[in-house]
Amino acid sequence: MIGTALPEGGLRVPILPGTGAQAPTPDLLLSGKAPVRISTILAAAVLTVTATIAPATAAVSATAEASANGGVGIQLVPEAAGASGRDQAYIVARPDAGTTVSRTVEVSNTSTVTQNVSVSVGAATIRDGSFVGQNTNATNDLTKWTRLDAAEITLKPGATKQVVVDINVPATAAAGERYGAVWAAVQTPTTSAPVTTVNRVGIRMYVSVDQGAMQPDFAIRNLDTSHHNGRTRITATVENTGDLAIDLTGELRFKRSGLTAGPYAGTSVTTIAPGSTDTVRITAGAALPAGRWHTTATITNGSVTKTATAMVTVPNGNPTADAAPDNTLAIWVIGSALTLAVLILVLVLVLLRKRRRQLPTP
Repeated sequence: MIGTALPEGGLRVPILPGTGAQAPTPDLLLSGKAPVRISTILAAAVLTVTATIAPATAAVSATAEASANGGVGIQLVPEAAGASGRDQAYIVARPDAGTTVSRTVEVSNTSTVTQNVSVSVGAATIRDGSFVGQNTNATNDLTKWTRLDAAEITLKPGATKQVVVDINVPATAAAGERYGAVWAAVQTPTTSAPVTTVNRVGIRMYVSVDQGAMQPDFAIRNLDTSHHNGRTRITATVENTGDLAIDLTGELRFKRSGLTAGPYAGTSVTTIAPGSTDTVRITAGAALPAGRWHTTATITNGSVTKTATAMVTVPNGNPTADAAPDNTLAIWVIGSALTLAVLILVLVLVLLRKRRRQLPTP
């Protein structure tokens, strides 16, 4: 994933795996110095300005552009080999007030030159379905509680270095979930203008304080249908009814007499804070034949999965080869016929054998 420069003073932070919404952040200028352009990446476990986000897997890392020949990346070092997908990608912790939790991140230099990398902690929020990293000066409880064992590191080409992240929760901390990111940043002067480009990548932080057995949960409140460029789109309205922020992905399946289509997976993730409501949009990967379809939307957050169904009318002019015949009934009929034929054959053989025994001996 490569971070790219944005317009001067601007910052965009896409926080979703896949192409997601990008939320604007305040302009950034260094007084008395050349203008700074910031490029940020927030990958599966990572925050960064201008880039798509990868799925949350153990191998996920984010890479900020450091030169034409490579970049600087960051990824979480999982605490255990069997950690869940979210715990492999993000810094997820549920400490009690008055305790300390530690995590480790690994910063890497994939470029062909030595890089001076700054490592820091920044505030984040959830807005418009996205996990959004705020500008460099923004702070919150989590940034005040977090300490890194290295703020500046120098990496030779191909080198890596681990940085310990300590979250010291004070005894007076109020219950609740906080959001932040651990950032790795490099500065690259440009030759075409007096501008310095700052590329940064980061790991999301979800820290929930002193709330006992907190659980993620959500409810699908509504399904709406629309059609774009011949494709059918389902928009699910989802309410976060649990105690933790959730990262939602979706999948669609279509069925009607004799035809099935899908599954079609969504290309982005929607992040929703506790008590909030947002939408998950999933578009069919191919145009569907016109007519009425029974549609099932499956929405997932880790181990929690919910489904909702709706009848969808696809307008005329949507031919597709992607809808496959549903052969379930045909297979059942053929199987039943074969079974019946075998039973009849067995019965005939039994009757013939019985008849032979009853014939008089010459």
